[in-house]
Amino acid sequence: MDLLKQELQRKRCLLQSEFSGRKALRRSEIHHLEIQKLREKELQQLQSRKSSSPPPPPPPQSNSNSQPQSEKSSAKDDPALPRDEVIRRLRVLKQPITLFGEDDVARYKRLQSVIESGALEIDADEIGEGQTNDFLRDIYELKKKQKAVISNLSEGGANGGGQGDQEEMTNNKGDKHKDKDKEVPFEDLCDEEKIKVFFKRLLDEWGQEVEEIPEAERRTAKGKSILATYKQCARYLDPLFKMCKKKVGDMMSLQEQIS
Repeated sequence: MDLLKQELQRKRCLLQSEFSGRKALRRSEIHHLEIQKLREKELQQLQSRKSSSPPPPPPPQSNSNSQPQSEKSSAKDDPALPRDEVIRRLRVLKQPITLFGEDDVARYKRLQSVIESGALEIDADEIGEGQTNDFLRDIYELKKKQKAVISNLSEGGANGGGQGDQEEMTNNKGDKHKDKDKEVPFEDLCDEEKIKVFFKRLLDEWGQEVEEIPEAERRTAKGKSILATYKQCARYLDPLFKMCKKKVGDMMSLQEQIS
């Protein structure tokens, strides 16, 4: 009982010192006092931590130089393909989409290493005829042609290097030479012919840029991806060209019948 009386007396004295002896107090005043005590306690703890902690070391002088280098390295590590496209190509290549602890940059590097390491040793039957396997089919064809070129070089046919891709580029330009034989002003063409000429011109310019890629760069993962993307786009435009040609033929026959 004596301890309880002493504790009650201590609290009464504390309240009298804090609230100047008032008996009736508002709840907001008590709440404000508690918040003030907590802030004072936190301030004391912060000051004690600052006094006990050692001073921070001076920043290195090479920090300003290392920061842009880190930014450059991070810019180089940024994947050139979107995340969905990288996942789609890994799925087509029958590789795991994401490994444990792998981010987007590591996933893109793994895709490049898979393409460059030649992990495409699969049969043509496994490639299939689906639209989602077009990229894999192009990569497989490039790999097959490179092996044929290497075997020809090993047998002494040094003049056969890089002829396969150049032949395909010239085949894609066959329609261009046919159009040159009968040059017609663009304004005089019908709508279907304008569409065909416009997209074929863009495709030919793209093919010239692909032809200018050095042979060493073509054998890298980036070069293979560029060639496969070009062939994939050219293959997707073939139905459009056929539709335009068919429509042009119908219009010409109608004009002949009318005349």
